[in-house]
Amino acid sequence: MHTPEFAFEHDLGNVRAAVKRLGVRYPVALDNDYGTWNAYGNNYWPADYLVDQEGHVRDVHIGEGGYSQTDHDIRLLLSAGAKRLPKDLPEPDRTPTEVRTPETYLGYSRIENYDGSPLKTDRPAGYNFPPSLPQDAFAYAGSWTVGGERIVAGRGARLRLHFRARSVHLVLGGHGTVGVTVDGRRTGTTRVDADRLYTLVSGDRTRDGLLELRFTPGLSAYAFTFG
Repeated sequence: MHTPEFAFEHDLGNVRAAVKRLGVRYPVALDNDYGTWNAYGNNYWPADYLVDQEGHVRDVHIGEGGYSQTDHDIRLLLSAGAKRLPKDLPEPDRTPTEVRTPETYLGYSRIENYDGSPLKTDRPAGYNFPPSLPQDAFAYAGSWTVGGERIVAGRGARLRLHFRARSVHLVLGGHGTVGVTVDGRRTGTTRVDADRLYTLVSGDRTRDGLLELRFTPGLSAYAFTFG
């Protein structure tokens, strides 16, 4: 069940493209009016609800992780109506357990841990980086339009984030490029060609770092997530 978080996620074409890109073979329902979301009193992405053959909710799991237990519970429910189930092939749970930077929204409606120039909402404005950033904080520099759920890059648009994580991902939209620098070292350029999640930093261990991004004018950025 796909319930959109951002405006572009309401679009059927974008959802179809994501389903194809991720190799999802099962049906995906669109809950654009939040009917199912509200009926379950849900507040989280992702959330798992296991429903038995009689329509009763038997288990709820919020967030990532717990995959082995969820798999076990699914098999338990299926065994009530099946004579034989496929062989159990458990996979290791790679959900990070270390303390890491929380999900970080960039638009003013849900903004937290912002530590830069005073925000000027819904219009182009100039910003400057502070001398330093506390853990998990971020700031803008250059020209940005800060909207409710996204920021839109203008001339010289940059963003800094003091992160702690193995990997850093950012929901981006539009067409252009994002230059990526970590701790003062240029690590690459991300080409943005669709509204979706992009991986900017990837590693095999948790690290503390200062991320700086340089944006092509017109690109949109929505929220960071961390692995």
